[in-house]
Amino acid sequence: MLRIVTLTTDWNLSDYYIGVVKANILVNCNDVTIIDISHDISNFSVVQAGFLMKSVYKNFPDGTIHLICVGSISEKKENIIVVKFDNQFFICNNNGLIGLIIDENQEFQNVAEISISTPNITFPEKDIFVKTVCKLLRNNFVFEQGITIPIIKRFPGLTPAIDFQRNRIEGNIIYVDSYGDAITNISKSVFNKINLASYEIFVGSPTLKITKISNNYYDVEEGYTVAVFNSLDLLEIAQRNGNLCEMFALNNSSPIIITFNNNW
Repeated sequence: MLRIVTLTTDWNLSDYYIGVVKANILVNCNDVTIIDISHDISNFSVVQAGFLMKSVYKNFPDGTIHLICVGSISEKKENIIVVKFDNQFFICNNNGLIGLIIDENQEFQNVAEISISTPNITFPEKDIFVKTVCKLLRNNFVFEQGITIPIIKRFPGLTPAIDFQRNRIEGNIIYVDSYGDAITNISKSVFNKINLASYEIFVGSPTLKITKISNNYYDVEEGYTVAVFNSLDLLEIAQRNGNLCEMFALNNSSPIIITFNNNW
């Protein structure tokens, strides 16, 4: 049976942390395949890490263990959370990250919380995360019977708001990819809840306006702005052969407003 552990961090490839964690996994648990998802998460960006993991985890086989090392050290001393969901395992701090991967109406198969009881631990990924990974790989019991399910922290304001009276959807950019394309939190299903053919999409400010959602990135000429529903069914705004977010100073908190009207 193929045993897979994925690693997602904000450490950057130039640091030694990645090598230490991988080495400790391999020393303690052999016959493991470690796959790097990304080490280019912006420092402490739990939202970016959550979006990335939500976007990729379904492509992995059952039993995969996802180690997410972003925002692990903070003044709040969040405990470590282990969640089994969709027959896969997620290990990270209870800092809101799991709440970004799993919707509120979805049920966990198992969940456990590991307290960081030693105050002087400065590298919990090495000292605690790896031990938890190896327990799961050895089929040791991580989820205690009768455990009280911990409160899963969630980030407020990351769900788009639908105003049916004003025929308006308010969302925001949640991820900027390496091309400078802006991925928003507005899904196709949310967009379709206001069933009007005429609309205007305002990106960041009233000056950047789009009036059509295209089928692909090549429906516009080079240098022009295009809106598409991407492979995740999320509204994405891009500039053909350009860097949209750099040109218009957009970031992960920039607003996206869609206004619909009956005039067509």
